[in-house]
Amino acid sequence: GSVCEQTMWLPLRSFTRPLSSAPRGPLIRRLAAVDSLQRRYTALEEETIRKQRALQLQLREAAAELQVRRQEIVSGSAEPTDAEVTSSDAFFSGREPDEPEDLAGAVGIPGFWKGVLGGADLHVNEEPAVSERDWEVLESLEEVRVEPWSTPGGEGDNDEMVAAAAAATGEEEA
Repeated sequence: GSVCEQTMWLPLRSFTRPLSSAPRGPLIRRLAAVDSLQRRYTALEEETIRKQRALQLQLREAAAELQVRRQEIVSGSAEPTDAEVTSSDAFFSGREPDEPEDLAGAVGIPGFWKGVLGGADLHVNEEPAVSERDWEVLESLEEVRVEPWSTPGGEGDNDEMVAAAAAATGEEEA
């Protein structure tokens, strides 16, 4: 193989003698420059990941209130406010459609999650993710929650996101 193929797998930092001045050989200079650029790229990538995780945590916290409110309306434990109704894209400025007779007096939004999941294109390995038997169960499904996953022992994305958010805001982790 070429000199490049033979040396690229060896990180420059593995050379035993420290470089007190810029290397003089053109190949070593190029390798040193590429190593330097890779270090800068890695630092940039790590910083970007920390910022993304902090933003994901902010989104999760902000969305939690909206998800609770949605669940209250879907379950029927609360009715929507006029502001929630009129700010909807589905709000009818003209004639309001008639409610289906079979749902008159219904509590909440019957079959909400079945309708949401039925409208989604859910496939696993090109097969439908929801079977016919699943649809029967979805009819009575009342709540869906998404929670951050972490590995047993408490190490995982959630812990990293909390630490990243704390680092991004300058706060100490609780």
